[in-house]
Amino acid sequence: FPSHDKMYEACHLKNSFFKHLDKVIAITMTLFFLLVALNPDTASKLTPPCLFKSILNVNYCWGCGITRAFFALFKGHFSEAFRYNKFIVIVAPMLTIVYIRFMYITLKNWKQ
Repeated sequence: FPSHDKMYEACHLKNSFFKHLDKVIAITMTLFFLLVALNPDTASKLTPPCLFKSILNVNYCWGCGITRAFFALFKGHFSEAFRYNKFIVIVAPMLTIVYIRFMYITLKNWKQ
């Protein structure tokens, strides 16, 4: 069995990693949003194929088109975004609220 000191050291390293994980996520998310906002055409090439459709061999996926819908929103094409996926009306405001709340909490705790 590992000694108490080694276990404490391992737990401390793990906690210090998770302590800064929120900052890494916040910076990564912000950089991605800036990339999409500044050049949505380049970012739209990042869309992967639908795993749900390919694995289950079905014709319709409720999430298909949501990435393209977000890219259309970033371009300001609201009707095109709605055509890609109707759930964009629900998902976009929810994700915006989650992102703002996450950034608020992260920035508030940044100095700690």
